[in-house]
Amino acid sequence: MFKKLLLLLVFSAFLATSAFAAVGITEGGAAVGQASQLSLPCDPTAVITLDGFTYNVGCNPNFVMIGIANGGYTSMTTSSLTVPVSYSFVKKAIAASANTGFSTGTLPAGVPGQTLTILITTVGSSGSWTLTPSSSTGWTSIVFNTAGQLVTFLYVNSTVGWIIVEYSGSTLPTINDVGGA
Repeated sequence: MFKKLLLLLVFSAFLATSAFAAVGITEGGAAVGQASQLSLPCDPTAVITLDGFTYNVGCNPNFVMIGIANGGYTSMTTSSLTVPVSYSFVKKAIAASANTGFSTGTLPAGVPGQTLTILITTVGSSGSWTLTPSSSTGWTSIVFNTAGQLVTFLYVNSTVGWIIVEYSGSTLPTINDVGGA
């Protein structure tokens, strides 16, 4: 009987253990609590702040935000040219204009339904980085040249390829459309 009771207590302790992560909440820089369930508002005026930059994150209520399961984020150095699509969020540093060998990049095919966000973190003197997708609809390349530029892409499928869902920044990136404008 004692072994059954002990086993039941141990089993109950594991059942009571949360399997979810918590997010810390701060107000004015001081910790004020934590949340284990997040509900993002579908508000066209909603904003987030990341690395000192503020971005509009207004949403379409019919759009489900997804990425790669457990995708996380990574950083690309100035010499990195191919966007790693195994992540949901990529921070990219752009080299100075003198380093022309690092001024172009490629966006390989993703997984249908995948979202990928690229944030430009730093830009060398007069630097720019032109990103060209393996396949896309509505655009042929995008030119980044200012820290804080952010673009979110959605990979639809191998026929449609990548589409641009949202872009923001103090200076918007130049998007070259199919017509070359």
